Amino acid sequence: MEGIRNRHPQRQREAHTEGPATTSKTVVQRTVSQIQRNAIPARVKHEIFWSILTGHYFAVAVYFAVGVTFYTVFTGWAATDAAYFVVMVLSTVGYGDLAPEDPASRLFTGVYAVIGVILVANSLSTILSKVLEKQSLLILRLLSSSETRKNLRVHELGSSQSSSALLASILHYVMILALGGFVLARWQDLGLADTFYFVSISATTVGLGDIAPQSSLARSFAVLWVLLATVGLARVIGATTDFKLNQERDRVRQNLLRAPLTEDSIAEMDHDSDFKVSKHEFLAWFLVNEGKVTQAEVDEIMGRFEELDADGSGYLDSNDMKKDN
Repeated sequence: MEGIRNRHPQRQREAHTEGPATTSKTVVQRTVSQIQRNAIPARVKHEIFWSILTGHYFAVAVYFAVGVTFYTVFTGWAATDAAYFVVMVLSTVGYGDLAPEDPASRLFTGVYAVIGVILVANSLSTILSKVLEKQSLLILRLLSSSETRKNLRVHELGSSQSSSALLASILHYVMILALGGFVLARWQDLGLADTFYFVSISATTVGLGDIAPQSSLARSFAVLWVLLATVGLARVIGATTDFKLNQERDRVRQNLLRAPLTEDSIAEMDHDSDFKVSKHEFLAWFLVNEGKVTQAEVDEIMGRFEELDADGSGYLDSNDMKKDN
């Protein structure tokens, strides 16, 4: 341990000459640097993501294969109709133009629908969300300023971009609806009112069934379009929720930043009851009231710090390493 203490004499001399505020700032900076060094490398994150995504692909592929095989073999449907029915079940649109008739098929469909909606729908949503995210990202970049456009990522949007993300998801959803309306109107020979009605009922998963794809070509197109439309709707709902949550977070943050200092607020921030509020106590109070962490989590972290601070100096250094060993 003596070697460790002598390895960085310059750093030790600086620590003794720094004031409390400077030392606190230095500790925070070093902590952030250590966290960044210990963060999961981008390559590892990429491998983990693709390993999870591969599992989603496998789950969806097995689900579709089982469903198409069963309905093709046991109901005598064509493969196109079987795939179409599987998508109607999975998306919960359920037009009703195709339905199992014998008890065995109905029993299978009941179990199949529950598994699909609960388990497989999550996998399918993950896969299609990645496809739609690239398109939304393109739209969002067009809506963003040139300064933020270069490094923009949809899943890293802050509150300042939440409104643009919402607008991008809505525009993308409208594009999906327009594509479906244009194609199916031509193939189904529908008027403007019927096209709007059919697209709206389908995309919202209501699926009344009075208008449904009839030809094999229309059903083949509906297999992909209905999936994109239902996931697109979920993305709009998610973006709307994020937008509202970000607005509420901003409101809470601004209220906290502008709140006057009172005796009650000092007492609330003064966690160690020494009648003074340190920067760390203020930061912990702010994060707790902003909803970023809970007081129990802060207490747990600080309890661990006190365990590591063997000499009770209020800092972690080589002396604590020696006593810990």
